[in-house]
Amino acid sequence: ATLSAEDKETYRKLSMELSKTTLDFGQNNLKETNRFEMLLTDEADLAGLPVSILEAAVAKAKSKGKEGWMFDLSAPSYIGFMKYSTRRDLREKLYMAYNTKSVMGGEFDNKENIQKIVNLRLQIAHLLGYGNYAGYALKNRMAKNEEGVYNLLDQLTRAYGETARQEVKDVEAFAARMEGKPIEIQPWDWSYYSDKLKDDRFDLNDEMTRPYFELENVKKGVFGLATDLYGITFVKNPSTPVYHPEVEAFDVMDANGDFLAVLFTDFHPREGKRSGAWMSSFKSQFVKNGVDSRPHITIVMNFTRPTETKPALLTFDEVET
Repeated sequence: ATLSAEDKETYRKLSMELSKTTLDFGQNNLKETNRFEMLLTDEADLAGLPVSILEAAVAKAKSKGKEGWMFDLSAPSYIGFMKYSTRRDLREKLYMAYNTKSVMGGEFDNKENIQKIVNLRLQIAHLLGYGNYAGYALKNRMAKNEEGVYNLLDQLTRAYGETARQEVKDVEAFAARMEGKPIEIQPWDWSYYSDKLKDDRFDLNDEMTRPYFELENVKKGVFGLATDLYGITFVKNPSTPVYHPEVEAFDVMDANGDFLAVLFTDFHPREGKRSGAWMSSFKSQFVKNGVDSRPHITIVMNFTRPTETKPALLTFDEVET
């Protein structure tokens, strides 16, 4: 409000350019993610992988018109392979593909976009009287400023630092015993050996718990908990338009049966969908001319898909998400 007319126009242009560049960054990242495929045709390359991972890999290969076992950078495929594959070289290949997306040159390289985003953010921050973009972005958030962020990080480091260092030593020692020789743990080894250590200590792994977490049962459990706590219910409404055939729409009703909101659920990875998990709104709640317009909310995940022989069986981490 205190900006001059000229500065307001500058802010508008910078914000538009930042939005466009951020979108370009995301599109490049998504295209690079979708482009990577690791097709395995030798069963020897599948050592350690459980049936659930293999079935999903076969289905993925078939969907591409190929034979064999296909792995990509979607969460269920990537996480499963990194956790269970005994092939260290293939874990490294997958890890490097995942962690060097759009920064190794080529059509979808993002280095210029990153530099542009940083510079645009800094210009906006300076225009609004902040020394850097972090100060501007944090002003309405819980941390308030950079000092608040570092204070929290310092508290966490003091609380868990020693435990984390001990866990690293435990995994390194277990890996050495498992391999019969000292081994320098690399980033692509951590998930594999830490999961093996957990299994050794507690006789527990994700494949043992999957049958208890069928997606439909998890949905019923979460919806039922919301009913018990808040009195709200979820009624599937197939007449509500959705943006993809896999998306489901639910009318959310209060304890009196009055309409509260529309909830869209989008659970599985697919080409063109970015990775991660998030909640977003297509329409916020507002009152206009005395009319209460209810929100339309979406929950987006990238859960394990069903296979030809099994329904979608989730890991405990997926259930937590």
